[in-house]
Amino acid sequence: MKKLETNIETITIEQRLSVEELEKSSQHLANLVHEMENIEREQADQNKVYSELKKEVKAKMKLRADEVETAIRKTQVNVTRRQNTNDNVWEFVDEETGEILKREPYLLPPAPLFDIVENVEEEEMQIA
Repeated sequence: MKKLETNIETITIEQRLSVEELEKSSQHLANLVHEMENIEREQADQNKVYSELKKEVKAKMKLRADEVETAIRKTQVNVTRRQNTNDNVWEFVDEETGEILKREPYLLPPAPLFDIVENVEEEEMQIA
């Protein structure tokens, strides 16, 4: 006995929606629009979080690369700045140890420009 083959196909046909079906479809579309807005908002928030994380890691990478390149480690230390009027310098004193970590001049010495010009003029007069 031979089996009968059936040729079943699927086709798309158009049907008019009733008012109730149209309202239901409209509500479903509105829900999908809100769902997409929520997903996009969450994605933007996550992108912001990942951007900040990437910035932090890049800053740490740069710091380590600079250390490797220069063989110098930069460390932040809490200090008190005080004047040393005897040496005309600012002293930066470590809050924890009391050690002077750094000294910087706060008064610039007078520029020797005029002294040099006068010396040159005096030398020229002596030569002539």
